[in-house]
Amino acid sequence: MPKKKNIFVLSTSGFIIKHFFYDHLVKLSIDYNVTVLVPFSSFPEKNFNTNLFKLINFPIERKISIINDIKSLFNLIYILFKNRPNMIISLGPKSGLIGGLSSCLVKTKIRVFIFQGQVWSNKVGLYRFLLLNVDKLICFLNNYLISVSHKEKFFLLKNNIGAFNKIKVIGRGSICGVDLDKFNTINTRNISHKKNYFCFLFLGRFNKDKGVHDLVNAFISLNMRIKNIRLSFVGIDECDLVKQAKNKNIKFFKYSSNVPKILKEHDCLILPSYREGLPISILEAFGSKVPVIGSNIYGINSLIKHNETGLLFPAGNVELLKKQMKRIICNQVLVNKIVENAYNHAKRYYNKTTVINNYQNYFNRIIK
Repeated sequence: MPKKKNIFVLSTSGFIIKHFFYDHLVKLSIDYNVTVLVPFSSFPEKNFNTNLFKLINFPIERKISIINDIKSLFNLIYILFKNRPNMIISLGPKSGLIGGLSSCLVKTKIRVFIFQGQVWSNKVGLYRFLLLNVDKLICFLNNYLISVSHKEKFFLLKNNIGAFNKIKVIGRGSICGVDLDKFNTINTRNISHKKNYFCFLFLGRFNKDKGVHDLVNAFISLNMRIKNIRLSFVGIDECDLVKQAKNKNIKFFKYSSNVPKILKEHDCLILPSYREGLPISILEAFGSKVPVIGSNIYGINSLIKHNETGLLFPAGNVELLKKQMKRIICNQVLVNKIVENAYNHAKRYYNKTTVINNYQNYFNRIIK
């Protein structure tokens, strides 16, 4: 029996490993020896563990830290030189840079990087120039590139990041799709609170690039006219939003893995981001038949067709965001249409089993 080939996966985020890439790892582990390098402190749940693949606590930081980044580079060179994997898959810009450079130096033949949104897309000046060129370097160092949407791919090409034939979109995009059996459960909306108000939801990292301040401003303005509305923020606060958003109808909750229950307890998901890859939260809302409002940027508008599968507004435009929030509250006919369209769209193109199998076939093809 031939010896199993070795695949290494590098990420700065345990959240990505647990919620976006776990099923890929489980499937890859059937045919390959899989090792995941990730900082254990980055997992949302404490004591995350599995016997299906090997986990190594690798303290690589998501943010720029010159000294720690150099340490991570040399540590990874040592690990790769010692283990000689056949393939390395990098998730996130920092992982793509350090993983690509170290695997080039030890001559790992198959170096895969997955784009999931560009940090520099809404930046200006020198900062944008530096980050954009880091992505160019990542493309040079990694010989297999995956984009999570066709619109993201063309955005990359427009900015001279990579070559057309080098960047692949697997199927219709997405990194993991959505488990429709998990999310399309009995509608429990309003069972938990049984009050006569309309509940908006933001789900994810509370970060300036996610447009959370725009959402707060739009909600407060709308709440002055419509009293029976609420806004929930569920996730990790990275910008002290809890201290800044002072309104009795805005509630904050820590991250929870029970996303189906959270979605079913709300009436509308809002994602007012300035940059995205292909947001899994939108697909999860599609699967839950919860209407979605999103900013009109690539990644989000890859999934949302305005007035068909959701509502769009120009990123940063608080007044038009407020207008779309009011439409969702007042137009039930529109809501019924878009949630059915969105669910059918997710079922046709983004079913989790299909997406995972497509990735598995791609990895099998390039490793052989």
